[in-house]
Amino acid sequence: MKIDKHKKVIIDSDTKSDEHMIHLEHQVEKNFDENYNFYIKNPISKFFSLLFWVFAVFVLRTLIIFKHGMKFKNVRAIKELKKSGKGWISISNHNLILDCCAGVKVNLWHKTYIPTVEETMKIPGVRHILRAINVIPIPTNPKGLVSFKNAVNELLSNDKVLHFYPEGALWPYYNKLRPFKPGAFRFARDNNVPIVPICIYFRPRRGLWKILGKHPLVTVEVLDPIYPDMEIHNKKAIGKLSAESFERINKVIEDNYFETSDYYFMSDQDKISMGITTASEVASKENINTNPVVEIKEQATTQDTATDTK
Repeated sequence: MKIDKHKKVIIDSDTKSDEHMIHLEHQVEKNFDENYNFYIKNPISKFFSLLFWVFAVFVLRTLIIFKHGMKFKNVRAIKELKKSGKGWISISNHNLILDCCAGVKVNLWHKTYIPTVEETMKIPGVRHILRAINVIPIPTNPKGLVSFKNAVNELLSNDKVLHFYPEGALWPYYNKLRPFKPGAFRFARDNNVPIVPICIYFRPRRGLWKILGKHPLVTVEVLDPIYPDMEIHNKKAIGKLSAESFERINKVIEDNYFETSDYYFMSDQDKISMGITTASEVASKENINTNPVVEIKEQATTQDTATDTK
């Protein structure tokens, strides 16, 4: 991640869409292997976790609503789904710190488990709070990853709710949609549960809100559930579910597009003129695609080669 003198994040054709913009340097040693319990099972621990979850959710929700002027639209889209008593997977773009509160608010009163990169669960002190509110690490350890998948399947088979960020990384205040990883959609297809797309987009500050902060205000819009196609081949069904979810969320973002000023795209021509690279180096690049919308459409047709992370 590069930041210019105006404190804008510089992204270019070499920036990966799942590259982390926030790096957590101070971490404890913790191995999320096959022996790790990915969610709380002890009845007593579950009870105290629930008490803390209720407290934390309302405090954090109040904080994030006040800070971002957060509005919720079309929450009734999953009213019938909530009545069914069945589980589901909600997904959203990942562009706010603590945007997990938006997913929890949408899914209320269903306990929501939130997978995250394992580095997040190594933050001193904070990791205990995250575990208490049902945040689950996604291990890099191969055996741990198998146990993680088993735990997710177990939760869904018990009609629980999970919230995934298929973009794979947090880009604060980024106003476009990045390519999706297939993990959430694979879990949905394997367990025959719907995907609930949630779109987080920005709007300008007006009136008193201009005094209270500089970043744009936030709207969270819930879209209709999308059910996996159980009649077609598994990989095609996963690709179809991913592509449809992407297109729906992307349409809402485009229809409500608001230009934020936190990111600056540096073109190859800019890099050449500044002496950062040369024309020959640019010419030698192969298959560079910086358009997330194009990339996801290509990805939907080659889902079998995608990595199974978030």
